[in-house]
Amino acid sequence: MDEEKTMISEDFRCGSIGLIGLPNAGKSTLLNSALGQKLSIISSKPQTTRNRILGIYQAENVQIALVDTPGIHKPKGKLHKIMVRSAQDVIDEVDSICWVVDGVKLLRTMNKKGDIWGGGIGRLLQLVSNVERLSVAINKVDCMKKSDILPLIKEFSLKLPNAEIVPISAYKTDNVDALVQVWTGHVPQMPPMFPPDQLTDVSERFLVSEIIREKVFHLTNQEIPYSVAVSIESFHDKSKLVEIHARIHVEKDSQKGIIIGKRGSKLKDIGTRARLEIEPWFEKKVLLHLFVAVRKKWTENLKDLKDLGFQ
Repeated sequence: MDEEKTMISEDFRCGSIGLIGLPNAGKSTLLNSALGQKLSIISSKPQTTRNRILGIYQAENVQIALVDTPGIHKPKGKLHKIMVRSAQDVIDEVDSICWVVDGVKLLRTMNKKGDIWGGGIGRLLQLVSNVERLSVAINKVDCMKKSDILPLIKEFSLKLPNAEIVPISAYKTDNVDALVQVWTGHVPQMPPMFPPDQLTDVSERFLVSEIIREKVFHLTNQEIPYSVAVSIESFHDKSKLVEIHARIHVEKDSQKGIIIGKRGSKLKDIGTRARLEIEPWFEKKVLLHLFVAVRKKWTENLKDLKDLGFQ
């Protein structure tokens, strides 16, 4: 143990960064990009992220616990109130905050209204205005002209003069390394909190349930993705395979039919896509059994929300 301690540089930095922003700003994509592999599920639909996800960035002399959070929005219903509270609470729990913004949407708002500080952006500004160590990641700049990025940087510089503003493309990983350097300066000098090979603190069961839910998001439309939760009923890691029984919960009988599909085709597609993504995690064959159950109005029932992992 003493030998391990002497190997850690006195300049080693370790701390936590909370990723916050409006829905669909690219927080989860940024987490995956910084880590160099997929941890948080992503989709083009807003409010895909429901829980905090912790990913651990590891490099020489630095370890950063990145906390991906649900998008902050005006919540409607009990589930969304829990999601937003979880995101807002992280501000007081981490060493630094990175506010991720969708540069394309902001530019559109600026061109249309001449001002970007109304609505959700204005509410986020109030939340971060007193944050001591703050970075702003202007995301999706790969879809913008360089001349359009500078006015946005100026806007944030005027409102948040102490923040470090970094234009990035989380999807293409452009300039993400520069943002990581900013984060490194925002965390304290202290020994590492996690082993050097640890990627996250969430359970394998949780990761599997999220991958299944992501496939539902990708393969269904309208209200169905927002009415779905996934629970892992059993999880057996055997010598040559992992056998998993998972239940997909919906709120209506009609949604159950859509998830199952004609002759079970949709459910089979969800299962196949999920299994192909789960197997590399375990480096062995996965036997995935999916079931669909109706749990009426679970998004409004506090007991159901607790049972499904939402506190």
